[in-house]
Amino acid sequence: DSLNNSNNNYDRYDYRTYDQVGVLNAAPQRVETVVEEEKTSNLRNKITPYVGLKNFNGERIDSFDSNASVGLQFENMLTSYFSVGVGASYTSMDITYLEDTSIFNYYGTIGYSSSTADEIDYRNINLNANAKLFLTSNSKIKPFLGAQVGFNRTSLRFTERSRDFLSFYNDREEDTKVTASNVTATGIVGVEFGFSDNVGLTADFRYTQAITSGFDSASRRFNNINQVEADKEVLEDIGSRLENSDIASINLGLTVKF
Repeated sequence: DSLNNSNNNYDRYDYRTYDQVGVLNAAPQRVETVVEEEKTSNLRNKITPYVGLKNFNGERIDSFDSNASVGLQFENMLTSYFSVGVGASYTSMDITYLEDTSIFNYYGTIGYSSSTADEIDYRNINLNANAKLFLTSNSKIKPFLGAQVGFNRTSLRFTERSRDFLSFYNDREEDTKVTASNVTATGIVGVEFGFSDNVGLTADFRYTQAITSGFDSASRRFNNINQVEADKEVLEDIGSRLENSDIASINLGLTVKF
């Protein structure tokens, strides 16, 4: 259309040259959203050497404390929350056995009724299988619950005998020994602290009860047997009481993942 005013008439065609500006729709910029995947460790295996202390409580077993026990545990992480494993441990303990010698009057000991103290050496080897449920995953602190079934080989042996009392019996031996096997069940509560992807610290508390018994808990018999057999009955009785006692332990280990 032409534009008119009072002074000039402009033709609708203008032959002057103009720069033309075109407006085009720009292609939208591609924005990529990167979702970082949860970091999952490829280190599925663990080996944990550990040390611990055990406490025994039961019938006539009043808070017996072991020497330091040692163990080795191997685990495989089936998932990030669940593991299974096998292990072995060794425990020793020194026991002082107080016996009133008057009970041996069955053997004709007359006029000697003071108490005697004999030393007993306790040793236990435990082979076990276990499972653990971790309550967190991919964190530095991982609490867990676990269960363990163990096979035990236990021995008790007189190591030092009262010299005065020993002199009354020519058939009394210094190193009388008994050995037995049993199966135990253990509940575990613990936590694993990660120092790095490969190394951590594991601490746990364990409570153990016997499933089977290996030592004979029959009443001691003093008639028509010799002194060695009587000593073995003493050890059998103590072994049975230790087997059937409440066993609590605290353990601390260094965990290496690979």
